[in-house]
Amino acid sequence: RLSPIYQEDWVGDPDNGIVGYRDKGYSMDALVGESGVEKAFEEYLHGENGTKLITTTSDGQITGEFYTKEPKPGNTVALTLDIDLQEDVEKALSKTIGDMTEEDGIRRGGAAVVVGVGSGEVLALASYPTYDISKWDEIYDTLASDDEGAPLFNRAIGGTYAPGSTYKMCTATAGINAGVITPRTTYKCTGAMDYYGTIFHCWERSGHDREDLADAVRDSCNIYFYNVGINAGIDALTKTAQSYGLGEATGIELSESTGVNAGPAFSEKLGATWHQGNVLSAAIGQSDNQFSPLQLANYIATFINGGTHYKAHLLKTVKSSDNSKILYQYEPEVLNKVELDQDAWNAIKKGMGEVIEADSITDCERS
Repeated sequence: RLSPIYQEDWVGDPDNGIVGYRDKGYSMDALVGESGVEKAFEEYLHGENGTKLITTTSDGQITGEFYTKEPKPGNTVALTLDIDLQEDVEKALSKTIGDMTEEDGIRRGGAAVVVGVGSGEVLALASYPTYDISKWDEIYDTLASDDEGAPLFNRAIGGTYAPGSTYKMCTATAGINAGVITPRTTYKCTGAMDYYGTIFHCWERSGHDREDLADAVRDSCNIYFYNVGINAGIDALTKTAQSYGLGEATGIELSESTGVNAGPAFSEKLGATWHQGNVLSAAIGQSDNQFSPLQLANYIATFINGGTHYKAHLLKTVKSSDNSKILYQYEPEVLNKVELDQDAWNAIKKGMGEVIEADSITDCERS
């Protein structure tokens, strides 16, 4: 979105190294990117003003004009977004949340993100509810006053939420690398377990019986991952989550929320006490764990590609205004590598695949 230059942006903040538009050679009446990709890529999109000399007669008639400095149009920025996929994702998100609202009358928001496996490219980034940018001026007051729906809030990168069972592949990775389980390790799920007098339940109250790693991923068995979390410990969970980019900046060019990894450090910030039993909730993606949809999408992309964690990005290329020259070409940037035994990769992926192949939607939803 574009806007006039505000005073604070015009002067900048020299004490903190922020250069204002004044010192970048902008005119005071210029339009600049105020948010989103327009702001992120302002340096590429903004051209250069020209200077025109005009001569007139004494009564104001123009007798001649010529440029003493030719204006230069801005460059062309290409994003990683797949426009057809983006449209489909937005429609699917709108329909899904609309159907849920129609069913129970509860107004909801949501987000959906698609990240390229092996590149970090953001192929689709959708937040709901949304709005028609072409009607921005006429509907702004309505949008800004909608505190419940918060259509101006980009949930895909700004919202952080409990990851739930999507976190269990992270717990599995931590358990394997800590040496507390192998793909063949089994735990018996009776539907509940007693941890020093506190009862922790599985979502399947009747239990899953004895399961190995692939089974536990397929069935999203809480009891299995409670045990892994207890034996691996919160430090192993946190370290593994961070290696997947959870609770960390993704690198996307837009302003984002980094989220929170549950553990003693965050509990201390809240003035609370971390108890050893909290690791059970953390191991199944609850407790204080809070991550953005983009982080979760990139985490799964990292897992699927075999552990190479890429920086998330929207910028693909920058070309000259006439598209004759490529001025910038983004190269995928690897942030780190998550190590895991191949048998473990295969077992966890097997369980994930069996979720998709479940006999009913109910089974998929539970997992």
